[in-house]
Amino acid sequence: MMLAETAYNVIQALPEAEKERLYSMLKLEAKEVKPKVKKDDGHWTNEQAKDYLLRLFTTQAKRKNKKPEAATSGFSNRQLTHLTK
Repeated sequence: MMLAETAYNVIQALPEAEKERLYSMLKLEAKEVKPKVKKDDGHWTNEQAKDYLLRLFTTQAKRKNKKPEAATSGFSNRQLTHLTK
């Protein structure tokens, strides 16, 4: 007598073509398993927040036809770090 666990292990060891053939013999449809996507928890690291703010300021400066450095000149790294906490 064969246990279900044994049959499962044998099926998992089969090549894909043989699995499809077995499923057709059993009149089953092969289910495609999609990997789970990790959901974003909504929290940013300090580095992510700094990068976002610098890109934002740079984009705003370009829209106003100013140099990108001028957009961030009012903020020091310490102030940016404080803003991201």
